Amino acid sequence: MANRLTRAAVLGVSAMTFALQAPQPAFARYDERDAQRACEREVSHSYGYNDFRDTQVSPKGNHEYRVSSEIRIHGAKNKRYVCKIKHDEVVNVKVLDADQHNGSSDHDGAVAAAVGIGVLGLALAAAAASGGDASSGESYQWQDTGGSPFDDYDQLKYACSHELERHLNADHGRVDRVSIRSAHLDGRDLKGDAHVAWRSGDQADLRYDCSFDRQGRVYDGTYHYTTSRSETRSPTGPYTTRQYDATTILRCSLGSPSHDRNCPAGIHRGDRGSASISVQAPNGRERVLNFHDGDVSTPNGGRLTWGKDGDSWFIGIDDREYYVVPEAAIYGG
Repeated sequence: MANRLTRAAVLGVSAMTFALQAPQPAFARYDERDAQRACEREVSHSYGYNDFRDTQVSPKGNHEYRVSSEIRIHGAKNKRYVCKIKHDEVVNVKVLDADQHNGSSDHDGAVAAAVGIGVLGLALAAAAASGGDASSGESYQWQDTGGSPFDDYDQLKYACSHELERHLNADHGRVDRVSIRSAHLDGRDLKGDAHVAWRSGDQADLRYDCSFDRQGRVYDGTYHYTTSRSETRSPTGPYTTRQYDATTILRCSLGSPSHDRNCPAGIHRGDRGSASISVQAPNGRERVLNFHDGDVSTPNGGRLTWGKDGDSWFIGIDDREYYVVPEAAIYGG
């Protein structure tokens, strides 16, 4: 399957593809010149730059290269690109101002504009060869029930958001959450819009396309940003006071009660002490928590446990989802 790269129209809008690439024949030796040509093609295709000077190619071993070059721009300040090659494939390209620092490791806020090709397909192929699973690492419900994976729409959205988060985390900085805003299933392709929030506070919108195999695992996909990372939005999105009595940020976590993540929430309040809170978990799924007469329940299913410490409710669901809800969110004020 050939690699595909989504064109980024303007600097500051990033694009990424993750695709399975056919292996090179054994006799086709990949060298430093091949790495340079591949990186220049990606920069030219995605940004329209073609004048490269002082190119440096550094072999890193294990079929990996780091390529950097100055970009001459007529009538404007020069830029430079930094490109990474793994297993004869471009996995990341960054175009930076000529004097902008770019260390050997990514950090929050470091990516002003980036475009790359992930290695998701290769990871899945390696896992299949070893008998492992390179997807979310969880046992999908349909494997136990014998149903079709495409009957579980929420699971497809979760699997896609999981892979998006994994790639964004690796190349663009630590992600707080990826929120699927819309999703349309066309055969085995899930497409739509999403929102990503980084732990640095940056946010951006993107469009995605996840392709699934017959077992419901993501094997291919693309995404590209539709807003610049610097264009921040409300931290409580997608919840707004146009639809809810109030919005807030709840402490939350998945897997352990560390409560080290931030989850946006919208609040509908009823009689005093009663409220229905819709919260978006770090995996992008929505959980509804209903508070009434000193008790809490959820219509989304799962074994719910709760306790109180001072003015805060500590809620756990299936020993996997964890939320802290202050009483102020329920009563207001």
